[in-house]
Amino acid sequence: TRTSKEKWPFKCECDSLPTLMPISLTFSRPSIIGVTAYSDCASYLGFERWAVDPGFQRSTCDGGATWVAATFAAEHPNASYNGGTKDGWVDSSNAELRDLGLPQPVEKAAPLTTFISTFTTIFRPAESCGAWNVTSVQRQVRLSGFERGPGGGVACASKKCIELGRGGSEVLLSGSVVKTVMVRFASEAAYSVVALRSDDGGYEWRFIAVVLSFEKAETHEGATENSLTTLSDGVTLLCVMRVAGGDYGSGYRPYVMRTSPDGGYTWSNIPSINGVGSVLPSLWKGQLMHTGKAVTHAGSGTHSAIQPILLSGGRLNASNHDIYVWLNAEGDGLRWLPFSLSYWHNQLEPNASLHFTPAVNSSVAETMSYTSLVRTGPRSGFITYGFHRQGIRTFSMPFELSWEDRRH
Repeated sequence: TRTSKEKWPFKCECDSLPTLMPISLTFSRPSIIGVTAYSDCASYLGFERWAVDPGFQRSTCDGGATWVAATFAAEHPNASYNGGTKDGWVDSSNAELRDLGLPQPVEKAAPLTTFISTFTTIFRPAESCGAWNVTSVQRQVRLSGFERGPGGGVACASKKCIELGRGGSEVLLSGSVVKTVMVRFASEAAYSVVALRSDDGGYEWRFIAVVLSFEKAETHEGATENSLTTLSDGVTLLCVMRVAGGDYGSGYRPYVMRTSPDGGYTWSNIPSINGVGSVLPSLWKGQLMHTGKAVTHAGSGTHSAIQPILLSGGRLNASNHDIYVWLNAEGDGLRWLPFSLSYWHNQLEPNASLHFTPAVNSSVAETMSYTSLVRTGPRSGFITYGFHRQGIRTFSMPFELSWEDRRH
């Protein structure tokens, strides 16, 4: 299951890899979500078996296997929603999606230190498939503290100064939420990724740290699209960031990975995956319980359960625009096993006219390499991705992790 056909863009040299946890990653037949725009294969939000696309147009209630038109039932007479998941995050502890409702900042050359919305919108799945109950909470949402960043705040001369989408969020064991976002500080020429923290369920957000600055990204793009999760210890945060995806003359660079042991206040580098980049990363964390005796693994102790991490993305360099999924079996963010999504798509999709060709390595026309990983259970989820050969389609492909008896 880890190798591909000869001459295919992907080949896993499994025998050269360090010993990994004995885990299998299995994909199922993909399904078409719809004919969409280039950007509509990213920023999907969901939990358990429910999920929705970034424009709140299509929804699933069976873990990504089938998709229907999204419908809405307002629980409050003043309920409203403002354009989908762009400013959203998943509150998995309460089984709901929350949209911050942050308006587009006005153009202003002077540094801004605070951003305010007058409401937040909460989406909860209804009984019928594809239906969502919507509540608009008339309570101020406030993002503050940006004066602590370079240049004394965020410069909005071009409006594009803060981007809550294309980022990550994680609910900590304490109940606090950390969200990583892109901002353009007043003294910098491009984006940095910063950490915001909320201790009141997502209403008051404080700037607490720069995760990776434009200066340290050392590219024309700066630190931009990113994703966030916790490692298997349940405490350490992992942020994976794009720094150069071939746009704007910046070339291609591997993802930059940084970890925080203290809830987002301090960050340090860990080794990046060599050659792995370059556009919007997406992270997913699962949990596998041992049915028998606990397993002892060199370097990581004895476990009754482990929490593997998946990372998806692509566009590795100028000659490879494939889509990849990497498995970090130990959940420590250090060792990653690659899978070519185009290979498994072709193996599982019966319609040959919807197959990727080897040109996926040399032409961005077949896919933009943007993805979303959505968790549907401790061992399961689905990945969304674009196929652009005959019109622009977005696919979802379910996957599952399981124990294997031996290495392949």
